Amino acid sequence: MKNSLPFLIAILLTACMTAPVDQVPTLKPLVQIEPKLSAIDVNIDSQWWKQLEDPQLEFLVEEALKNAPDMALAKLRVEHAQQQANAERASLGPNIAGNLQINEQRLSKNYIYLPNMPATTSYGLVGASLNWSLDLWGKQKKVLEAVNQDIKSKAYDFSFTKLWLSSTIVQAYIDYDIAYQHNKIASESLAAQSRLSFIAKERFKAGLVDYDLVNQRQIALEDAAMAQLRAVQIMKMQQHQLAALVNQGPSWGEALKAPHLHYQTRDLPEVIPASLIARRADLQALLTNIQMSQLRVDAAKLSYLPDINLQSLVGLQAFNLAHLLESNSRQYNLGPVLNLPIFDSGAIASAISARQIERNQAIYTYQNALITSLKDSADGILAVNTSAQNLIQAKHSEAQADSLYEVAQQKRKAGLVDDAIVLDAQLQYLVNKQQSLEAEHQHMHDYVGLLVSLGGPIENELAH
Repeated sequence: MKNSLPFLIAILLTACMTAPVDQVPTLKPLVQIEPKLSAIDVNIDSQWWKQLEDPQLEFLVEEALKNAPDMALAKLRVEHAQQQANAERASLGPNIAGNLQINEQRLSKNYIYLPNMPATTSYGLVGASLNWSLDLWGKQKKVLEAVNQDIKSKAYDFSFTKLWLSSTIVQAYIDYDIAYQHNKIASESLAAQSRLSFIAKERFKAGLVDYDLVNQRQIALEDAAMAQLRAVQIMKMQQHQLAALVNQGPSWGEALKAPHLHYQTRDLPEVIPASLIARRADLQALLTNIQMSQLRVDAAKLSYLPDINLQSLVGLQAFNLAHLLESNSRQYNLGPVLNLPIFDSGAIASAISARQIERNQAIYTYQNALITSLKDSADGILAVNTSAQNLIQAKHSEAQADSLYEVAQQKRKAGLVDDAIVLDAQLQYLVNKQQSLEAEHQHMHDYVGLLVSLGGPIENELAH
């Protein structure tokens, strides 16, 4: 009974060490946050950018997904988590190490000292040791499960990075296309303004108009020249942006050919789908982080329980190296080692509280991201519908302006109007054409933005 007393006291002291109170924030289901959800899912192609039918755009996206630093970093984060899991998994098995020690020692005569042994002697040790954590309470297994959840989270991040990068390139290419179209329109406008200025000057010489019209035409010409210069600048800046996205220099971008986008959209939902959380890789990553954080809380709580390891040593040990290999130098031991926390000044409780705070932070981060994703999806649906209506109006105005331009050309051939009337009609048509192009590009921007808000194509990156 006397021999058992210290152990019982240790158990009682350990029982007094209690984990801090755990207050977990409530995770509301999606339907409670937004009741108006659609049960119909949306199907988005894995290579959705190919519906624009521009080989150069397809090449840019493929190059970015292969060579962009963002993709490389995302892949390295997955590989890093996998190696951490391998290290944790290895810690569950036995650890065997070899030991070799040879030295010359001066022994203290006031300590353990054998009779007739010289004060200065050699010492040798050769052997192997075994250390095996039995993990009776499953603490290391929970740590390993947490690291496996981290692998899943990083895989979801990789999938989201792929969607973000491909959509960024498509958006930049749309901007490049409108800049290219603006440059063409600016060149045509400059040519028309130049012709109008020339006509005004000739009429002024003939005494048909006053000099105010000449000044007006000259100002319009200078404005058209500046607009054309700005259009060229913006087009080159978009080329530089595309080059940077595929990890290339500016001159590489300036060699890009003219874009040939075929703007066609496919049906996207009018109501936020109920599968939004499952669709969005970023939300799945955050949910996985919550699971990982909870496993770390559970593992930290197990620190109150005793660790039991199996340790063993076998080998040869001797004073005087001449006796090291003799049979009498053999030694071995085998048995369990118990490590029982009794008093740690609150270290375990603080570690548990820190893990609980990390988990709660993960929950609130997820909740904020979910609310934002709902807002982005709703805004995206509204933007797509609005820009589609604007595009119809813009196309109608362009068609009317084109019709008036055709009428003016026919009247000019019949000698009913002069060149100035035709050029004014052409300029008005170019204005409406530019507005129509801008409406078309805005609709495509909104379409791509909604596609991203809905999570893009569902891909199982974990299978890779």
